[in-house]
Amino acid sequence: MKTLTKRLLRLAPLRAMYWLIARVWEMTSRFVSLCVAAHHFPHAPDAVCHWSTTVKYAERVKLGKGIIMGPYCTIGAHAGIELGDDVHLSEGVVIETGGLDFSGPPPFPHISKPIKIGAGTWLGTKSVVLGGVTIGEGAIIGAMTVVAKDVPPFAIVVGPRGQPLPGRARAPSAPQGPTVGSA
Repeated sequence: MKTLTKRLLRLAPLRAMYWLIARVWEMTSRFVSLCVAAHHFPHAPDAVCHWSTTVKYAERVKLGKGIIMGPYCTIGAHAGIELGDDVHLSEGVVIETGGLDFSGPPPFPHISKPIKIGAGTWLGTKSVVLGGVTIGEGAIIGAMTVVAKDVPPFAIVVGPRGQPLPGRARAPSAPQGPTVGSA
C-alpha cells in the first residue's frame, strides 16, 4: 500500500494538482492576512499581520511603518500599545497591557499599563511583553523571554527573566563597502 501511494504521488498530474492546491492555499492565506491587517489597522496600510493574530482593543494600538506580525501573536491593548517603525513580532509573541491586581482580596480588579516598543525592535518567538514596559529602539528580545521591565535602546535581552546581554550598547554600524574612486 505504501509503495502504491508513493508511485501515485510521483505521477505528473498528481504532482501538478498538489502544486496547484498548495499555491491556491498560499495565495488565500496571504489574502486573508491582508484583510485581517486592513480590518484591525486601517490607519497602517503597510502593516503585515498574519491571519492567526489576535488583537484586542485594536483602536488603542498605534503602529509605525513596516510592522510585521507573525503567526499566532496576541496583542492586548487595554491601556494602549505603541509600536515604532520596522518592529518585527515573531511567531507567538504576546504583548499584553492588562493584568490583575493581587494586592487585595478576590475578586481581583483588572489593571493595565501602556506599552511602548521603539523603532527597529525585534521580538523573538513566544516572547512576552507585560504592561508598563518601554522597549528602546533597535532592541532584540530573544525567544521565550518575558519582559517585565524597561529595556534600553539597542540592548539584547534573553531568557525567562529578561537578562540583558553585554556588548551592544549602541546602534550597529553600517557595513563599510568600497568607496567611489578607490582602487
